[in-house]
Amino acid sequence: MGSQNVTWTSSNPSGLTINSGIATRVDTIRVRSFSCNTYSPWYSSTFGVINCGSSFYSSQAIYPNPVSNEVTVVLGQDDSINEIYSIKLVSSNQEIVYEKSTDKSIVVVPVSNLLEGTYYLNISSKEGIIQRRILVKR
Repeated sequence: MGSQNVTWTSSNPSGLTINSGIATRVDTIRVRSFSCNTYSPWYSSTFGVINCGSSFYSSQAIYPNPVSNEVTVVLGQDDSINEIYSIKLVSSNQEIVYEKSTDKSIVVVPVSNLLEGTYYLNISSKEGIIQRRILVKR
């Protein structure tokens, strides 16, 4: 099978709406391929870009990953986050191996006693749940 060139363009945003204080931008992307000296028809897809109006989904940092001793979870910029977070580390067998509720902006999760493998870090707050995959390696 030979190489195939793909050409795509994106139109200007087709609209901006405000729903319950959440900004939503609607965009259209057009894609077509080039093969055997011929372009395919254009295929269009419309999608929405949503700004949740919350820093919850963008303010977390989790490092290092892969991890061997402890993983640091940064929940906010400072200790004035004024919210309770639930932190759970779950094994691939769905066993909870670490659990803590905190109002601190930085949490250190010990993993030195865990077997190597894949774990899932669940961060819950009143705004939602974030799940990140953590790889424990020695």
